[in-house]
Amino acid sequence: MLTRLRDRIGTAGLVVAVIALVAAMAGGALAASGALTSKQKKEVQKIAKQYAGKPGAAGPQGPAGPTGAAGAKGDAGAAGADGDNGAPGSAGQSVTSVAEPPGANCPNAGYKLTSASGTSYVCNGSNGAPGAAGAPGAPGSPWTAGGTLPANSTLKGMYSAFSPGATAAAFASISFEIPLAAALDETHAVFVPSAGANPDAAHCAGSAANPTAASGYLCVYEFAESEGTAAGVALDIEGNPGASPMGALIPYEFEEGALPAYAWGSWAVTG
Repeated sequence: MLTRLRDRIGTAGLVVAVIALVAAMAGGALAASGALTSKQKKEVQKIAKQYAGKPGAAGPQGPAGPTGAAGAKGDAGAAGADGDNGAPGSAGQSVTSVAEPPGANCPNAGYKLTSASGTSYVCNGSNGAPGAAGAPGAPGSPWTAGGTLPANSTLKGMYSAFSPGATAAAFASISFEIPLAAALDETHAVFVPSAGANPDAAHCAGSAANPTAASGYLCVYEFAESEGTAAGVALDIEGNPGASPMGALIPYEFEEGALPAYAWGSWAVTG
């Protein structure tokens, strides 16, 4: 074996190789600068590694490396414990109520309300005209002053007439929710047929879809009829032409051979 090794690296190289081997096995270090060729150095390193001893003890810790990149976001933590209860709120304000006699605060009496925020009044509505001495006054109107439709205020509604066949006559009724201040004569109660000319377009300029009436007029707009003929005027509840303060009637006279028959439309009245 030594012969083969010597033939490989030479006599001088063999000596150095053996010395390197011994040094490697003993854990020391040997410098042989310039004694070996490049090829011999490789052989010595190979042999030294083959027969090298166990690694020595770990050296001291080196300095810390640079900071690494930020890691991925972690999962949400568990919910925290409930907080403490808040302070109790302040108590509400109490309100006292006493009757308020008629006077500057309430002309018709009422109630005086008092709280920490201040004082306010809830007053009764106005009464009607006073009665004679010792008698109660008239009740106040729940709708308007005097209980009648104010001037230039308009009421609107629908009407219908139907004859099943027993008779050719039928009446459509109109009732005013708020009475008129006075009755209307036949010149102020205008019937506008669905077919034909408007007899008073100046005061009844609307339509069945949008009924209108000038002040002091009742305008009745026919939308449709089935083979019938209207009387052409609105009659009040006493049978006189025109309209009463409470409403009016519209007479229809249908053809005998066209029964049953019907008609309908809309109306408007202005105070």
